[in-house]
Amino acid sequence: MREVTPDRLNNALGGRYVVESKLGEGGMATVYLAQDLKHNRPVALKVLKPELAAVVGAERFLTEIETTANLQHPNILPLFDSGEADGFLFYVMPFVEGETLADRIAREKQLPVDEAIGIASEVAGALEHAHQHGVIHRDIKPANILLRDGRPQIADFGIALAVGAAGGSRLTETGLSVGTPFYMSPEQATGDQGVGPASDTYALACVLYEMLVGEPPYLGNTAQAVLGKIIQGLPVSARAVRKSVPGNVDATIRKALEKLPADRFTGAQEFARALADPGFVHGESVGVDASAMAQVRRRANLFAGAAAGFALLAAWGLLRPQAGPEQAVTRVSVRVPDGQGFDGLGRFDLSEDGTFMVFQGPHESGSYQLWVRRWDALDATPLPGTEEADWPSISPDGSQVAYTQEGALRVMPLRGGVTRMLTDRALGGLAWDPTGEWIYYTALENLTLERVAVGGGSPEVVSLLTPEQGIHLFPDILPDGNALVFEVRTGLTISIAVLDLASGVVQELFPGRFPRYSPTGHLLFMDPTSLTLLAARFDAERLEVTGPAVPLAENLVPALNGGHFYALSNTGRLLFSVLPEGGGDSGLRCGWIGRASCKPSIPTGSSTPEGTTAASRSHRTVPASP
Repeated sequence: MREVTPDRLNNALGGRYVVESKLGEGGMATVYLAQDLKHNRPVALKVLKPELAAVVGAERFLTEIETTANLQHPNILPLFDSGEADGFLFYVMPFVEGETLADRIAREKQLPVDEAIGIASEVAGALEHAHQHGVIHRDIKPANILLRDGRPQIADFGIALAVGAAGGSRLTETGLSVGTPFYMSPEQATGDQGVGPASDTYALACVLYEMLVGEPPYLGNTAQAVLGKIIQGLPVSARAVRKSVPGNVDATIRKALEKLPADRFTGAQEFARALADPGFVHGESVGVDASAMAQVRRRANLFAGAAAGFALLAAWGLLRPQAGPEQAVTRVSVRVPDGQGFDGLGRFDLSEDGTFMVFQGPHESGSYQLWVRRWDALDATPLPGTEEADWPSISPDGSQVAYTQEGALRVMPLRGGVTRMLTDRALGGLAWDPTGEWIYYTALENLTLERVAVGGGSPEVVSLLTPEQGIHLFPDILPDGNALVFEVRTGLTISIAVLDLASGVVQELFPGRFPRYSPTGHLLFMDPTSLTLLAARFDAERLEVTGPAVPLAENLVPALNGGHFYALSNTGRLLFSVLPEGGGDSGLRCGWIGRASCKPSIPTGSSTPEGTTAASRSHRTVPASP
């Protein structure tokens, strides 16, 4: 992708705007100060990130953004213009002299209680107006709230909606997300595209909490850590940290931050009314004492220590029930030295022989990088040059790891050597050919499956489905290399499909996510509506499901932007991270499950799922229980 520069922008805009300087950069767009030549006024010209624009597409983005251009409210910054030029997407808003709420909080740390409540109430009024017109912001945060003469104005209203609606589920697999982790609702954190007003109100409650306390409700060293706390963390209380916060205001925030949308306010107007009602209560009242404050501070610093607050379980022989007495499950707690923490939320992979893993861990810059942890070693080892690397995938012989980094697919020798770039257009879940000669991936431009030779060469398209027929994700190659299973998304439908590479025939099997074939003769996959890992018997030669699906593990950690909920070795060893119960404590845990007939076991029968036959493999449904 060509770099977007002021000179390139000025040439492309053809005299409509003149870019003067770069003002800043956010998760979705880069902001420039420009002069509107027609109206002789300064404007904020925002250019969508090139990788995001490639996924969204100009026509769909501009169509969707029309629905947001007519919002008229004193607390909503209007949209002046939008368009496409020289391959980039842009939109134009008024240039506001002053500062953002984020700037104010950074300077003052905590705002006066009455002023914070006033700002939140005005923002709630703007949200109510937009929600009545069917528009959800999706990215309410201090940086998107401008302060003009002390009055708040919401910027980028509807831009996140336009991006989300235009890009759909494709965004989930780019590593880009609509929303900012600190202010995401639980439903946004788990990738739900159908968010409603309760999600905006949740974000506003996070902003109010930050105005009062000085930091967002849930903190973490990585985006994955933050989202994990949002999904599973304990309730928070502003009053437990700042005793001057009125009880009704604390209760309003706590209700707006409930995990389930149904437990929150029905609308932003109801949120504002609760802020103004001294008698409003919600749940148990929160007292202010040293123990409460200590609990809040412990939770805020939970991920600053050596270990993470999620359990990691290695199930040895779980998929291999054999004759003999059941063996007990043995759990061993493994402490990880400072700076080597695996928080259970990043993506990871397990070697084919099950002796080591590669995972996303911390980087000294505050970002993340890839680490190697061998079970026979005391320390994990960082892989140099892998800052912000994603989707690690270990080669069949364990000598190399493939990963994506800024859209490029790279391969690194694990015992030293030169890292090579194979293609600059790779997304989402990688899979090695059993021979180690090819790597399969989702292509950036068309979101279908491609492969590239590890030795170098041009990528090859391997899926015959068109992008309109579905987005193709998380491929896994069957042992003989003649077929692959993958996830296909069509609208809101998520299912598992199998592709016969020789004939090019694609068959949908059943609803599910992130399929992986086990050498025990099972197809593992995630339930599309829960955090449950399932397994069903699968005939790799006939490409048929031959038995019902049974649960292997529940409450798995939802990795950021999907995928890599678990990893599987060729020996049948299974590695997965689970959410803690009741908030959890810190520590990295491993569990060994005996090779005897352990629970949950997988049935050995050859019956097909109820209601299906061998001839009706397309769109079949696998029951979630034996």
